[in-house]
Amino acid sequence: MRSALRILLAAVAFAALASHAATFKTLDFDQLTAQADRIFIGTVTAANPTMTVRGAIVTDFVFSEVEDVKGASGDATQSVRMIGGTFGTRTLAVPGAPTFRIGERYLVFVQGNGRVMFPTLGGPQGIYRMRVDSQKSRTGLRSALTAATEAGTVRVW
Repeated sequence: MRSALRILLAAVAFAALASHAATFKTLDFDQLTAQADRIFIGTVTAANPTMTVRGAIVTDFVFSEVEDVKGASGDATQSVRMIGGTFGTRTLAVPGAPTFRIGERYLVFVQGNGRVMFPTLGGPQGIYRMRVDSQKSRTGLRSALTAATEAGTVRVW
């Protein structure tokens, strides 16, 4: 009886730990395209962390050189607000949460920007880092989901 109780307590503790990681439903490329409010290509030029009135830390990632694919805004820049970041001495990090690097160029699928914690569809599934292959004069895409899955920092179901 005691070993059964220990196993149950261990399972509950593990489930509690796992619940703090970001988990996203698997979406294919067609689903990403259909569900996105906005799809664009842009280069991240700034990451501006702030604190909401409720005390959550969010970061506004600013994209320049924006090329609209779907849901054109006509703006030269675009911001995507994500939960997490460092504001002053406080840091909020969500394991498995998608993020961007300043100076990198991305293809981004967005839904609910400014209204949801992770407006990139499917979390990292809605982020594709673009790389220019100087030898072949082509641009390649690398899914943020692939990178996060290889690093073991995200789960999809």
